[in-house]
Amino acid sequence: MEYVQLPNGQKLLIRCVVKEDACQMPAYLDQIAVESEFVPFGQEDIKDLIREKGYFQGINSQKSNCLFLIGEVQGKIIARLNFIGNSQPRLRHTGELGITVLRSYWGLGIGTSMIQVLLNWASGSGIIRKINLKVRRDNYRAIGLYTKLGFQIEGKLTRDFYVDGRFYDSLLMGLLID
Repeated sequence: MEYVQLPNGQKLLIRCVVKEDACQMPAYLDQIAVESEFVPFGQEDIKDLIREKGYFQGINSQKSNCLFLIGEVQGKIIARLNFIGNSQPRLRHTGELGITVLRSYWGLGIGTSMIQVLLNWASGSGIIRKINLKVRRDNYRAIGLYTKLGFQIEGKLTRDFYVDGRFYDSLLMGLLID
């Protein structure tokens, strides 16, 4: 658990997810799907995404190379970060980062704080040597955040997103943990 003082005077609690968070997760994901065109899911996908209790238990049982964090302000989930490590022995040292923050909390350093918790965890894990992520090419705020934290652009996926009849490319980014 880590507390972070936000510029707006509120305190952010960053903690590992617990199964009791499953009751807030559908509303959180529904709001994210409406607020951000940069996430790879829409409202219609949430039911399929969310088998949260089972998902949480799966994450918790693989803790050695997986991490699921919640960002909470006054008891409300306002951000989530998941890092899913690969299960294959030759790829176990790598994994994929995903992070979302409610729009009303953008620009307060929450993404930076949560990713720094992940980086500290990864550095101390003895397992994780590389963090990968995929970001829509026109998500300049996120790309700026990842670049600031040391992530490098490693490639591009063309026509990766399809939103409202339009294709968008994604960038593949990575960070070495050594």
